[in-house]
Amino acid sequence: MKFLNPIAKTIVFTLFLIFLLFIIRVSFVLYVGIYEHFMGDVGFYEVIKNLGIGLQYDNRYIAFFAIIYLVISEFIILFPSYARFSNIYAYIIFALCLFLGISEMLFYQIYTDGFNTTLFEFINNDTIAIIKTGFSGQYGVIIKILIWIIGSIAYCIFFKKTLKIFECFLTIAKKSVYMVIVFIGVLNICALLYTLSVKNKLDDTLLPPKDVFLKRTQHGFLRNLYKVLGSFNDNKSLAKMNFSTEKELKIAQNYFNITPPPRAPLDIYPFISHTSTNTSNVQIKHIFYIISESFSDWAFDPVFDKIGLTSGLKSLIDNKHGFKLAHFLENAPCTTRSLGVQLTGIPQTDFLLYKLLGRFSLFETAPGNIFHQLGYESTFYYGGYSVWGEFAKIATIEGFDKTYDAINVLKFAKGKNYQKHIQNEWGVHDNILFDFIGQKVSLSSKPTFNMIMTSSVHPPYDVDLNYFDVPIQKIQNFWKENFPKNKITNGMDANILGHIWWYDKQVTHFILKMSQVFPDSLFVITADHYGRISPIPTNKPSITHTVPFILYSPVLSPKQLANIGSHIDITPTIVELVSPKGFVYHSFGTPLFSNNHTLSFQRNKIALGFEVIGNEQFLYTPDFGLEYFTTTAQKRNIENDEDLAKEIYQKQNELDDLSLYLLIKGHIIK
Repeated sequence: MKFLNPIAKTIVFTLFLIFLLFIIRVSFVLYVGIYEHFMGDVGFYEVIKNLGIGLQYDNRYIAFFAIIYLVISEFIILFPSYARFSNIYAYIIFALCLFLGISEMLFYQIYTDGFNTTLFEFINNDTIAIIKTGFSGQYGVIIKILIWIIGSIAYCIFFKKTLKIFECFLTIAKKSVYMVIVFIGVLNICALLYTLSVKNKLDDTLLPPKDVFLKRTQHGFLRNLYKVLGSFNDNKSLAKMNFSTEKELKIAQNYFNITPPPRAPLDIYPFISHTSTNTSNVQIKHIFYIISESFSDWAFDPVFDKIGLTSGLKSLIDNKHGFKLAHFLENAPCTTRSLGVQLTGIPQTDFLLYKLLGRFSLFETAPGNIFHQLGYESTFYYGGYSVWGEFAKIATIEGFDKTYDAINVLKFAKGKNYQKHIQNEWGVHDNILFDFIGQKVSLSSKPTFNMIMTSSVHPPYDVDLNYFDVPIQKIQNFWKENFPKNKITNGMDANILGHIWWYDKQVTHFILKMSQVFPDSLFVITADHYGRISPIPTNKPSITHTVPFILYSPVLSPKQLANIGSHIDITPTIVELVSPKGFVYHSFGTPLFSNNHTLSFQRNKIALGFEVIGNEQFLYTPDFGLEYFTTTAQKRNIENDEDLAKEIYQKQNELDDLSLYLLIKGHIIK
C-alpha cells in the first residue's frame, strides 16, 4: 500500500501547482493589465476565457513537474533517509514559478511583452547595469522581491501543512475511501502522461483574443521562457542552420518580384542596388547621424508645447532646411538590436550580432563602408560602454575607421568644468558626449561621417536637472494638470519629461553650434527604439512602434519623397543627399529626401519596421490590427485594408528571412 501513497500525494502537489499558476495569471491581469493600464476595455467573459486558455498552455509544464514529483516520492519509499526531498522539490518549483511569474510582470512593464529573446541582454551583457537600473525605483523591484520571498514562504508552509493533514487522513481513512483517492490519483497520473505525450496545438485551434495585452500574455511565462531557451540554443548554432535553396529562391522571387522564377546561384545584392540621383553641387563636409536613446515620437505631440518639451528640435523644422517625417517606424525593440540594424544595414533578424562575432564580415549595406567609399572618415561614438553589445567591435567590422565610448569621453572630461554628476552605469551624460564629438570633428582635416549613440534618456534618469536650469516645477505642474494620476502609465512622471526636455536642448545646442562652425553639415536625428513608456497607457502602434526622424542642413533644401519610413531608410536618404549623381550603393531601404526636385512623391511608399508595417494611410501589427492616421482614411474599405496590411506584413516576414540568410550564409543563395 505504501507505494500507492505517492500517487495520492501527487494529487495535492498538482492541485497546488495549478492553483499557483492560476493565481499568478490573475495577478498579472489585475496588476499589469488593470492597475498598470496595459489592458484595454475588455469584457469580463473575455478575461475569464483567456485565463482558461492560459491554463491549457500551462498543462504540459504542470504535467512535467508533477511526474518528477511522483518519481521522487516513489524513490523516497526505497530510501527513507531522503524523505524531505519531495517537499524540497515542491518548494523549489513553487518558489521558481512565483519568481518567474513576478519577473514576467516586470518584463512586461519594461518591454510591453511576455518573455522574449530580449532576455539575452540580461544574460550576455552588462548585467550589473541592468540590476542597478531595476533597483532605481521606477519598476518597484524591491517590493516585487519582498512579495516573492514572503509569498514563496507562505505558500510552501501552506502546502506542507495541507500535505501533512492529507497524509494523516490517508492513515485513518477507510480502505474504500483510500482506494477511491488512489484511483483518482491514477487517473490524474494518466492525464499527466497523456498531456506530456500530446503536442500542444492550441495555437492552431484557438482564436487569439482581440486585446493586445491578453494576446501577449495568453501563453504564460512557462511557455514563453521555453521558447526563449529554444531561441538561445538556435542562437548558439546559427552557423549550422540549414536553409532550403528552393525556399530561399521562392522568398527572393516574392520579395523582389523577380520574373521569371530565379535559379541558384542568386546574388541578393543586385536587387538592393541603388543609384544616386543627387543634382546638388553642394558638398556636405560633415554628417551627423544621431541615434537618441529611448526618444519616443510622442514627445513631439502638440500637447507638450506648453512646456516646450521638444521646442529645440521643433525650431529646426521649417520644411525648407529642416524636416520631420510624419511617421517613422523602429526596426528593433532594444538598443543592441537597433544598433545591429543601423551599423550593418541588415534588417532585424531577431538575433544578437555580438553573439555572432567571427561569423559575419563587412556588408555592402553598412553605412561605415558606404561613406568610406565616398571619402568620409567614419567614426562611431557611443556615450555608454562599448562592452554593451560589443558595438565597437561590430562598428570596426562594418567599416568604421574609429570608435569611441564612455571611457574616451571620461578622459576628455577630466579636469574640465562640468557638473558634479557626469555619468551613471549606462554611460557619460550627453552634454559631455556632444562636446567630445565637437572637438574631434573640429580637429579632423577630412570630411567626416559620425554615427552617435546617446545614453542619458534612460533609467535611472539621474541627470542633475537643476544644474541645467530645467524648469522642473513648471513641468511638474503641467504634468499634474494635464495627466490625472488614475490615467497615467505607472512609472511615468515629470522627471522623465524633464530628461526629455533637457536632451532636446542639448542636442539642439550641439546642432546649432556645429552648424555655425561647419554650415556645410547634415544632421539626422532619430532614436534606437520607442522609449517603452508613454504618459497614457496604450497599445497603439503609432505610440509603441514609432520614433522621430528629423533631417536638417543649413545648406540643403531637399524635397521630401514620403511621409513614412523606418530605420533602414536612413542610410539611403543620407547617401542620396551627399553622394555624386550616379554613385551606386546597396540598401534594403529607399531615400526619404532628395536634392533632385524632379523626383515624384512616393504615395505608395510602404515602411517595414519591427513587427509593424505602414503606408500613407495606416499602421498595422498582428496584435493591434489597423490604426489609421486620419478619420478620412478610416472611411476606406477596412476589409480590403486588412488584406493589404497582411500582404505587406508578409513582405516583412520575407525580408526577415532574406536578412537572416544574408547574415548567416552570405549574399549568394546557393
